[in-house]
Amino acid sequence: MRNSIRSSKAQKTNLSGLFPDQRIPMTTTRELVNSAPISRLQIRVLIVCLIANMAEGYDLLSISITVVPLADAWGLTGTQTGLLLAMGPVGMAVGALVLAPLSDRYGRRSQLIVSLVTITAFIGLSGAATDVTQLAVFRLLTGIGMGGLLPILTITIGEFAPLRRRAAAISFVSVGFPLGSAAGGAGAALLMASAGWQSAFVLGAVLTLIACLLVVAFVPETPDFLDTKNTPDVKQKRADLLTRMGIDPDEKTETLPSQPSGSSTSQDRAHDVGFAIRSSQMGAVALLFLVAITTQYFCSMWLPKLLVLAGMSPDGGSSGVLLLSLGAAASGLAIAALSTRFSLFTLITVFAMLSAVLLAVFSLLSSDLAFALVVAPILGLCQCATSVSVYALVPALFSADNRSAAMGLGIGISRIGMTLMPLGVGILIDMSWTPEAIFQLMIIPTLISVALAYYLWRSSRSAAVGRSWKAAAATSPASSDMSA
Repeated sequence: MRNSIRSSKAQKTNLSGLFPDQRIPMTTTRELVNSAPISRLQIRVLIVCLIANMAEGYDLLSISITVVPLADAWGLTGTQTGLLLAMGPVGMAVGALVLAPLSDRYGRRSQLIVSLVTITAFIGLSGAATDVTQLAVFRLLTGIGMGGLLPILTITIGEFAPLRRRAAAISFVSVGFPLGSAAGGAGAALLMASAGWQSAFVLGAVLTLIACLLVVAFVPETPDFLDTKNTPDVKQKRADLLTRMGIDPDEKTETLPSQPSGSSTSQDRAHDVGFAIRSSQMGAVALLFLVAITTQYFCSMWLPKLLVLAGMSPDGGSSGVLLLSLGAAASGLAIAALSTRFSLFTLITVFAMLSAVLLAVFSLLSSDLAFALVVAPILGLCQCATSVSVYALVPALFSADNRSAAMGLGIGISRIGMTLMPLGVGILIDMSWTPEAIFQLMIIPTLISVALAYYLWRSSRSAAVGRSWKAAAATSPASSDMSA
């Protein structure tokens, strides 16, 4: 009996490898997907989601490139122009908060299709608008569709990918947004030169319709969502999907009990953390979205204006934001490569700290054109890499039955910040704040994101350790030895 107790104590002190000789059956859909190689179906889903994200990137940009000719054609005031620009983010906040959670009940595929149809219809109608009020309403409704699409795109990618490749897949698809903005914007500029501002919206409707048809043809319901339902029909759909992915739905392979976050194999653990929507962790995630996305949006929207105020020419300010965007586009590929070696908590911390340092340096030397053009793409990469990592973190922190609600809440809160931030910065400029002081002010939310990432890391680690002890207690023979 003494030997049994000593053996049990020795095993319990080794948290990185609890009960190495004990194995548990692997029966859930998620565990089967994690253990299987990447299939052609998963690659097709990844490509279709990339295309859909490119379409959304262009759709969000469309109002920005049409507002200049619209202002001339309709004689828009500054207030009317601001209203048109604000309607998209307001609608996105509504869509993320209201539409996205519905996919936890009705499925990811149906939500993708509904959102894409909504965007197609109302961005097309935007091209037929005859006054500011009509266009503002159509932009609001288009934004609602986009707000419902973005969270579900991320969730869909994450639920088709094995855990070891989830962050890389989400990061890869995130590249589509800036690519869609850049490529679509160039095409729209050519169209508007010959066919007027309406052609920019027509192009958006065509691109989104193509993405919608591709989703209908090639994107089935996600395996994680099917695993939350227990009806005979859903069980058959689950079996058919796994078969299409090259997985035997009746496979009973075995895996080691899940290990605590931070261990050598934490990237491949079989279960997500599973935080509740009504929890302090959800509050931390929402705040993390707010500070990360708002800081990135601040630089992309206000960098040209602040650089000009700091003494740079208008052309120099435009060049700075262009290079910032190029750095942002590269961030998705950077996270896709780094996420296979480092945890998302580490990536958020490192890139947020680098952003804080670059904002501080930028505030001191912002009037130096050569320096600004060097720092801008690096700053864009670091800020966007932080945001991409935050998006990729949600599928790992929440389970399939509340994942879309968590993502929608985080994105919705961030869109509220994107709507209010321009007003706040404008007030600071009217109060005679210098560009240097405003750049330095934005260091604060960047550092807050580091603290939030640390809190979530500690919380997820504690949850993973608790789950490991439960798994160990359920499978350990030690209790029977001691009772003997």
